[in-house]
Amino acid sequence: MLSLSSHEPFDVPLDPPYLTGPDERNLFLNACHYTDKSLGEFIAKAKTKGWWKKHLGDHNSNGHRYPDAEELADEERFRIPMLWLGGALNESDTVVHTTAGQTDIVNTVLSQVNLPSKEYKFGKNIMDKGVTPFAVFIYHNGYGYIDGANENIYDFDLNDYVSKKGNAEDVGKGYMQMLFNDYNNR
Repeated sequence: MLSLSSHEPFDVPLDPPYLTGPDERNLFLNACHYTDKSLGEFIAKAKTKGWWKKHLGDHNSNGHRYPDAEELADEERFRIPMLWLGGALNESDTVVHTTAGQTDIVNTVLSQVNLPSKEYKFGKNIMDKGVTPFAVFIYHNGYGYIDGANENIYDFDLNDYVSKKGNAEDVGKGYMQMLFNDYNNR
């Protein structure tokens, strides 16, 4: 199941409204509240079902400029928590602080259910203690690379870096080139 209710056009029931005001910030917050409430109700019901013990699911929220009108260079915009739930997890009650990206989800899930993940070469198992923590994120006409010491966000429209901290310029650029080459060769 995929829920996009916390993304534009924020199409969620407004009766009763959780927040007031028709502006985009309040519509976003209302949609997030609705999504979290609905997910909580779903998880509570799922835990009572027999299939829960074989279930593995995740919930995360995409980086968005709201609620605080964050700009692309604002690092907090891309700090997104993820919850992994279900009886199929190999580890429980674990908080992982590894810098990771969306492409790491498949590798990590497959490792939780003891399946190979070599085919997914752009991801990593974030539960692996020896993993190199980094993330690449792509947005409309740009990309970013972040690790423990570096942060670089490049905007193709500006043909320049929006943010450049550390020495990771070539790493982010190289990752994007490998990604596009892989895509073009399929």
